[in-house]
Amino acid sequence: MTFPGDPLGVRVELNIGGTWTDITADVLLDPPIEITRGRPDEAAQADPATCRMRLRNTGGKYSPRNPRSPYYGLIGRNTPLRVSIVYGEQTYRRFVGEVSSWPPRWAPSGHRQWVDIEATGILHRLRQGRKPLKSALRRKIEGTARYTAWWPLEDSEGATQAVPGYPGLTPLRVSGDVTFGAAEIGGIAGGVSLGEDGRLMPSPVPGGSSAGWVVAGWYAPPPASEWEELHASPLIQWQTTGSASLWFVAAAYDGVGVSLMCEVADQTIFLGGGSGPAPAITSGSGLPVQVLCRAVQSGSDVVVTIQADGVTVVSFTLTSHTCGRVSQIGINDQVVEDHGLTFLGSWSHLLVAPSSRYSDVIGLIDAGQGYAGEAALDRAARIAAEEGIPLLTVGADSQRVGPQRAAAALDLIVEAVDADLGMLYEQRDAPALVARARSADYNTAPALTLSYRELAPPLEPVDDDQRLRNDITVERIGGSSARAIHETGPLSVQPPPDGAGRYDTAVTLNVASDDQLLDIATWLLHLGIWDEARYPVVRLDLADDPHLIPGVLATDIRSRITIDDLPDWLPPGPVDLLVEGYTERLGVRTWEIEYTCSPGGPWQIALVEDETYGRVDTDGSELAAAVTATATTLTVATTAGPVWTTDPADLPFDVIVGGEVMTVTAITGTSSPQTFTVVRAVNGITKPHAAGADVRLAHPAIVAL
Repeated sequence: MTFPGDPLGVRVELNIGGTWTDITADVLLDPPIEITRGRPDEAAQADPATCRMRLRNTGGKYSPRNPRSPYYGLIGRNTPLRVSIVYGEQTYRRFVGEVSSWPPRWAPSGHRQWVDIEATGILHRLRQGRKPLKSALRRKIEGTARYTAWWPLEDSEGATQAVPGYPGLTPLRVSGDVTFGAAEIGGIAGGVSLGEDGRLMPSPVPGGSSAGWVVAGWYAPPPASEWEELHASPLIQWQTTGSASLWFVAAAYDGVGVSLMCEVADQTIFLGGGSGPAPAITSGSGLPVQVLCRAVQSGSDVVVTIQADGVTVVSFTLTSHTCGRVSQIGINDQVVEDHGLTFLGSWSHLLVAPSSRYSDVIGLIDAGQGYAGEAALDRAARIAAEEGIPLLTVGADSQRVGPQRAAAALDLIVEAVDADLGMLYEQRDAPALVARARSADYNTAPALTLSYRELAPPLEPVDDDQRLRNDITVERIGGSSARAIHETGPLSVQPPPDGAGRYDTAVTLNVASDDQLLDIATWLLHLGIWDEARYPVVRLDLADDPHLIPGVLATDIRSRITIDDLPDWLPPGPVDLLVEGYTERLGVRTWEIEYTCSPGGPWQIALVEDETYGRVDTDGSELAAAVTATATTLTVATTAGPVWTTDPADLPFDVIVGGEVMTVTAITGTSSPQTFTVVRAVNGITKPHAAGADVRLAHPAIVAL
C-alpha cells in the first residue's frame, strides 16, 4: 500500500527452513493485518503480542502437513514471523513473533483456499509450562565446577535419606527424629531439622586434599526470642585422616547471645556471638547464614578459620598437627543422647571443598541469601541470562528486591519488575522481553504531539473511579506492611460529598526491606488519586494524516503522547498520556492505530531548579475577595503553611483558580493576604471567581519514588 507523497509498504516474512522469506504476495489484506501489543485498558500486566492475518493457501502451500506444499517440513508450530513497514529507505519492524497454528479454510466450491494465522510474541511461549526453578543456591552450586562433596538437604518432607548433589556419593541416612522440608528461606528451598535423638548418619567423602579443606553449611536460625541455655543448632560433624581427626561446628546460646562453637582435637572453642565479633546469627534478617570452617596445613601446624557469612569469627592454630583430608561427614553423629540440649533451626547444603576453592565457596553467600538486595532490573536480567531468555532492560535505577524464591523463571522476572512498579512487555523489533524500570517513565519527552483535528473519531474521555485508590497497603513477602491514606479532599476516603469514599487495595511485593514500603505505598497513592479524566483510547488514521507516520513509528509502549487544541466542550489541554499498548491495522489503503493510554501527568516529577515542575505547592490558599473575568490582580489569603514568595527571582509561575490557569508575574505583601499580579486565560479559560476559590500551583512538584 502507498500513501500520497510517501513511499510506504508492508512486508511480511516467514523464517522458512532458517531463511527469512518474503511472503507479502500471499497476504490477503482483507481483512487487514491486525497487530496488538502491550496491556489492555487498566490491565495489570502486558499480554503476549498478537498478529492476525489471512494467507492465500492455494494448493495447500501453507498447510504444514501437506506433502505437496513447497514448505512441507519447513513450517509448523512456532515458525517465526515478522511484519515490517517500509517507509522511505528505512524498514521498521512492527511485529516479531511465532505462528503456532495453521488452520486451513476453503470455500464450499473449493475454488478458494486460505489460512487464518495468529502469531504471538515470546511471552505466549514463556507462559506455557512454567516449571519452578530450583533454589538459587542449588542452581549456583550446580553451575559451578564440582566440589569434593555436596548434600543439598532440600529433600521433601517424609524423606528417609538426604540425596547427594553429585553422582558417586552416598546418601546421608536418617536415624531418629529428623524432619526434612523446612520453610524456604533466602535462596534455599528447605532444609533439615533434628530432635534430640535425630541423626544424619555419616557418609564417606571420597577424594579431597590433605593440604587443606573447607567444610560449609547454611544455617537457618529461629528468632532470637526462642534461644535459651541448652539450646543449640544440630552439629555438623566430620572426621579427617589427620591427627586432629574429629571436628564439629554448631551455633549455641552462651547466656548472652548465640555463639558459634567448634570442637577439634578434644578442644571446645566458643567463638563469640551476640556480644562478640561474630555476625549476630539471630539478627532477624530472615536469611540463612553460611557457616564455614577452613583448615590449611602450614608446616607442622594446622591453621583453622571459622567464618559466618564471610566474616572471620576466630582463627587459631593447632600446633604439631596434620590436616589430613575429610573422610566422612554427617550431622549429630556422635552427640550423646539425654544431654539435655534442644536443637533449633535447620541446616542445608552441606559442602566439602579443597581449601584452594575457598573463594568459590565464599562466592556462594549471595546465592544462599537469594541475592537479597539485588536491584530489580539486575534480578530480571540475571535470571533471563541464566535461562536463555532474551531480555532488554530500560532504565538505570530500580528498587532493591528480596530473596529469589523457588519459582518459574518468568514468574521471578515479573516479580522483580513488579517490585519496582515497572513494566514487562515484548520488544517490538526482536523476539525478546523488555523490563522497563519505573524511573524510565519520569519526565519523558513526547514521542507524538497531536492536535485534536489529527485524531480519528471518537475521542471519548472517561471521568470515572476506575483508577481511584485512596487507601493503599503494601506488604513485603516475609516482612511487614505500610499504609498510605488520602485523608482530605475531593478524592479522599471521607464519605461524599466531603470525599469520594474509601477505595482500598493491598499489594504484596518482594522488596528487600520494610523501609521501602511506605515510599511505595505513597507513590501508588499518588497515582491512585490523580484527579483528571481518563482518555483510554487515542485513534489515528494514517491514510488521512500521513504526516503523522514518523511520530507513530517512534511511538512505542510507555511512550508519551500529548494532545492539544481541544474543542470547547472538553477541558483545556494539553492532555498528557502514556501508551500502555496499541492495536494497529494494515490493509488496502488502511493504516489505523488505536493507542491504549493512561494519564502521563503523574510521571512529570520535580527536578531541582526546574522552573515548571520544581516548585513546592501551597499547603492552603484561597481568594480573599472575588475577581472579575478581566481583573489582573488577585488578593490571596494563605490558610495553611507559609505565605507565597515575593522574590522576583522566583517569578513568574502559573497558578490555577477554578480551572483557569494564570501566570503570576509579581507578589507583594509579606503576610496574608498578599496581592498577586497575573496574566489571565493562559489555558484559554477566562471567567469570574468567587471569594474562597482555591489557589494552587498549576504544576506542583511531584517527588519521585
